[in-house]
Amino acid sequence: MPIDEFTAIKKVLGGDKQAFGPLVEANSRLVFTAVLRIVRDEGAAEDIAQDAFLQAYRSLASFRGEAAFSTWLARIAVNKALDYCRVQARLAELPADLPAFGLGPEGSILAKEEVWQLRDQVRALPPLYRRTISQFYYRELSYQEIALAEGVSVKTVESRLYRAKEMLRKSIGGGEGNVLAPRP
Repeated sequence: MPIDEFTAIKKVLGGDKQAFGPLVEANSRLVFTAVLRIVRDEGAAEDIAQDAFLQAYRSLASFRGEAAFSTWLARIAVNKALDYCRVQARLAELPADLPAFGLGPEGSILAKEEVWQLRDQVRALPPLYRRTISQFYYRELSYQEIALAEGVSVKTVESRLYRAKEMLRKSIGGGEGNVLAPRP
């Protein structure tokens, strides 16, 4: 039996968190398929779809009802997928070689290897953290700009960035490299 989207939305906005479940169930295939067509990676599509539902839940008060809920939700999912693709493209653009002034041939090779290792480790992060790292370091957005784009608080952005850097430190070997230091 189809759910009454507007009734479910009113219940969620009224504080009934459980009322969002049927909206997720009714639209999960649509969201996953829309995302998968863009990213072409099932694992990433699952993560992005989950992130899209989370964003929709957090932004539900902004749903005006001018279009079907599924259309609004699909737009969120598509935007998340396109953001993911932009991040992946940016990661692919990372320089393969760093200027290695005064390092000599061996130091230069090691520096290049570290860049490739870091690029691979960033790509391996969960999408939420990969996106935060990308927005802060590659797109050079402020905490406030990221918070606005993600629909979260500045504290949440700080927390995500901290966790992402911790994941990178652990995966790279626990060292505190300059790469993960705050921007000046």
